[in-house]
Amino acid sequence: MEKRGQVTIYLIFGFVILILVISAFFVRQYIIQSNIDINIAGTGTVPEQAVPIKTYIDSCVYDITKQAIITLGMQGGYIQLPRDDLPVTPMTPFSNRLESFPGLYTAYWFYETSNGIQQEQIPTIESMEKEIGDYVSNNLAECIDGLNQFTNQGYSFTINTNAKSEVSILDDSVTVSITMPVNLSIKNINFNLKEHQAKVDVPLGRMYKVSSGIMKQQRTNFFEEKTIDMLVAYENIPFSGTSFDCKPEFWSKQETINNLKEALSINTPAYKVKGSRFTEINSDSEYFLIDSETPATGLDINFMYSKRWPMIVEIVPSDGDILKSDSLTQKLSDYAGPIAYLVCIYNYNFIYDIKYPLLVTLTDTAVLDGQGYTFQFASEVIIDNNQPKKNIYGTYDQPELQAEICKNPSTKIDVYTFAPDNYGNTIPLKEANINFKCFTTQCEMGTTNQDAYLSGLFPPCINGAIIAEKEGYYKAKQTVSTNQEKSISLILESIYKITPTVKLIDKNTGQIREPYDSETVIFELKNMDNDFSTSFSYSIKEPSEPIDLIPGRYEIKSYIMGSSTWPIKIQGGDIEKCIKIPKTTLWNVFGSEEQCFTTKIEDITVDQAIKGGAEFEFEIEREKITSKNIMTFYTVVDQFPSNYESLNLVYNSIQENAGLPLFKYPE
Repeated sequence: MEKRGQVTIYLIFGFVILILVISAFFVRQYIIQSNIDINIAGTGTVPEQAVPIKTYIDSCVYDITKQAIITLGMQGGYIQLPRDDLPVTPMTPFSNRLESFPGLYTAYWFYETSNGIQQEQIPTIESMEKEIGDYVSNNLAECIDGLNQFTNQGYSFTINTNAKSEVSILDDSVTVSITMPVNLSIKNINFNLKEHQAKVDVPLGRMYKVSSGIMKQQRTNFFEEKTIDMLVAYENIPFSGTSFDCKPEFWSKQETINNLKEALSINTPAYKVKGSRFTEINSDSEYFLIDSETPATGLDINFMYSKRWPMIVEIVPSDGDILKSDSLTQKLSDYAGPIAYLVCIYNYNFIYDIKYPLLVTLTDTAVLDGQGYTFQFASEVIIDNNQPKKNIYGTYDQPELQAEICKNPSTKIDVYTFAPDNYGNTIPLKEANINFKCFTTQCEMGTTNQDAYLSGLFPPCINGAIIAEKEGYYKAKQTVSTNQEKSISLILESIYKITPTVKLIDKNTGQIREPYDSETVIFELKNMDNDFSTSFSYSIKEPSEPIDLIPGRYEIKSYIMGSSTWPIKIQGGDIEKCIKIPKTTLWNVFGSEEQCFTTKIEDITVDQAIKGGAEFEFEIEREKITSKNIMTFYTVVDQFPSNYESLNLVYNSIQENAGLPLFKYPE
């Protein structure tokens, strides 16, 4: 009994301590928040003569903070949008940002790069706090300059402009504290205003949490699945089906794309977030409802797709602009004899690759004195081979087979690794990692020793691959059948760091010049002897970082992107295409008739376009990249195209430009 009583006392004592700790935490949080509120609203410790100055500075800090928060909200959580090396072109209409409205760009939180890499760029609370703080610090000069209005009243100021800012994003407010000593003097009074505060009542923190919850749905392919449902449900979008009519069905590809855009523009606004402000339209609203897992009370949340935004659609099979169903009559005749010709069956099953932007906008109309506050972000919706984001059936994975292949080595293989030195002489290369690949399975075999040699048992495999890798070298690979003992040698190529510079050759005058500020040059280099490739983007404002290169023969492509204050207007119009199709009468089955389709092309205006480039082959010799660390690349620049025809001429001439007498190869 005595021990039981002692245990009870200890439990009560521990419980009391726990309550005290929790209470102390909440009291501390209350004191911190109260101090912020007092510093913002109170002037009790400030002399009467300094109150106008403090009021002005705090008001100015508030205005700058408000401006920063509004910009950050409209641009997807960024004040400085993330850099994108590849400019938007008619060939690559997507980047890491969406022009949500003319002149306003919003960051994609999920997008696919032009080379097919899917990635996220979701800001963090900490990164947003830093961007707001940097913006406020960098714009405090407005507040300092504004103090001049007080000099006529007898004030003089000494200001330490080395300001430091602390920002805190809370669920329903953003607080900013600036350390910038302002020593003011008036008559015989001196006072130092060191801290300046602002509190902007906007639900930025809560909006960010709700947005992150929506992105969780995006990762589960919510929007992709709804898009596939639209392909199936809409009759004017051919997807899959069978017809017993003796007349094949035809669709215009461009009209199908237009119908898809129409379906998206109608259905996308139907997406709603649970708990937000929206009016339930019908009983099917549950189908469009998203659970963000964060209270969205008081927020208007809208989803938007605009027909003017970029969209990529590929539909196969197709013949130019024509989509058509395939006849199964001949296939049936193989089984049922000539009578099968009396049966007309047409089947269609189209494969769609789709990429389009989705804009999510969260608004609280009650804050900022009724002006309201908006936070928005963009995301790409991707359909690949009628599947969400990726073709999951494109590879066949056999994990149980992988384990068995690597666990049963039986053939002795000797592997030697070498690398050329700066003069091209082959020397042993020790400590290279050796892997063996059989079909889709890769086994780690070990590392070459101090003599650049590895001997071991390899799994038996016909036409497997032995791969050698080491940091600072490009991998070496050799196809080997490991059904009998043998020795192989692998030569790894050294990787050299080269800083590229770019010169432009004027196509009309032959003059060699630096790129203009409005020009960005993109180079792609592919080694013709192996699968090594690299690329870089170059401009005067942002020269390229050093790139990796190995000696060898390269296929080099370059493109010059330019911008103009006079945009190109690509005029649309109606394009008519006619094809021959079988006649529908049974007795004239071998005849044909002409059927025509008219496709309407809308006008397009672009302010960026290709204005030159070149494609050529070139051997990068070892001595050139070992004797220097800079290489100059040349390409041909033309005039900025003024219309669609001249844009086509510039683009088509890229393949020819390397044959011009004025062209120069890298040096």
